[in-house]
Amino acid sequence: MKNYKQILTEASLGRFYQQLVGDENNESKAIAILTASRAANSSAINNARNADLRRVLRQFIAPTLKTEHKVGFYKVVGTYAETQADGTSKRVKEDSTVVVIPPIPTLVERFKHICMVLGAKFEQDSIFFAEKG
Repeated sequence: MKNYKQILTEASLGRFYQQLVGDENNESKAIAILTASRAANSSAINNARNADLRRVLRQFIAPTLKTEHKVGFYKVVGTYAETQADGTSKRVKEDSTVVVIPPIPTLVERFKHICMVLGAKFEQDSIFFAEKG
């Protein structure tokens, strides 16, 4: 028998998948995965940086969208081979934010740009951005 967390997780994954690939009535959407975490920072600092990242993303997106469009934010945990100051690589576990946005061409281009700017601001080695096409 499934417990509450398993059902909630499956429902969240189902909603994420639906938002990403679309359905017969909706086009697939653009997706970005970003974090503000750095291995050298404490957990408290990384949490504050990620909260700031999500705040900036919301400030950018909110005025751009009409009320009929929705943006999905998902908190996820992932791993990444982070480049250290001395040039070595270290595998780190970090909190990230997945953002799914509507396929509005002008929004997608602006969002892609802001993701790159935020990646640089938060000293990230890379960001993930994908769109249909």
